[in-house]
Amino acid sequence: MSDIRFQNSIAIQDLQKKYKIWKESFINLLIGYDEKIYLLYGANETNSKHKIHYSVLELEIDWDSGMLLQEKFYSLGKFSMQFQFVQPLQDKLLLVSSTSHYSFQAGEQKNAVLLDRMGNLYHRFCLGDGISDYFVLSDGRIITSYFVEGMVGGHHGWEHPIGKSGLIIWDDAGQMIWDAEKYGILEYYAMNIDDAENLWFYYYPDFHLIRTDGITDHSYQPHIEEAENFFFTKDTRHIIFLKNQYQHLKFSYASLNYQKIGMYQKLRLQYPKKMDTQCRYAFRNAKIAVFHPQQQQLFAKEVISI
Repeated sequence: MSDIRFQNSIAIQDLQKKYKIWKESFINLLIGYDEKIYLLYGANETNSKHKIHYSVLELEIDWDSGMLLQEKFYSLGKFSMQFQFVQPLQDKLLLVSSTSHYSFQAGEQKNAVLLDRMGNLYHRFCLGDGISDYFVLSDGRIITSYFVEGMVGGHHGWEHPIGKSGLIIWDDAGQMIWDAEKYGILEYYAMNIDDAENLWFYYYPDFHLIRTDGITDHSYQPHIEEAENFFFTKDTRHIIFLKNQYQHLKFSYASLNYQKIGMYQKLRLQYPKKMDTQCRYAFRNAKIAVFHPQQQQLFAKEVISI
């Protein structure tokens, strides 16, 4: 069995105290194309007419040591929509809700908003209903994946769902430029981006792993079913899969080359001190961020090799 060892932790409770963030308002964390970690917060306020005040912590990380280099805090204002995701899009921030309603009278609900870091609104567009995850690339392209309900429709008024292919690439204005229709995805499981910003995704029913630049594909048979996520080592010689077994997340890794994926071995995450098992993960290429909400500790690392 091999280990991924985290050397240091970032005390998120200190940052929340500094910027007067209510810890229970934490929503999600993601890693941006700029290699910074973004934590999204949303708090209901009194007399706000059911609107939520959103804010973001932007963390610049030393990915070797896992130490915090610099933080910035953005108060983005109040919105009636419930957002689950945030990533940078060029010099702005893109907030995305996993839900979009459709009605014959009003049309599609725009569930993506592009803001500057002062909270000023620049653009709204619709990325579809049932979004399970998303990435923003360095050139502004947006990749969205979809839950089953976002693919089959019948939810929130959608008879002809945008996300029926399971995976879509958009330009920075929210115009669709690619989808995964040809793969026959019945259920999306996971995706990631490598250093060259090729898209990798893993899906049902075939449980194949696809690498694509939008033009040329390469297909792997990973010989693992129902994995929840995956990431790579920096040297690209190994791939690490996560699988939820009886509510405990298990890590396995295997060799990776152009032809195939090798045999699996177990992998453990090792922390400087004992941590609770309830945690939130974010992955991007070889980078992993782990947030423990109870202890309010964040761990980050770029996995160079195993």
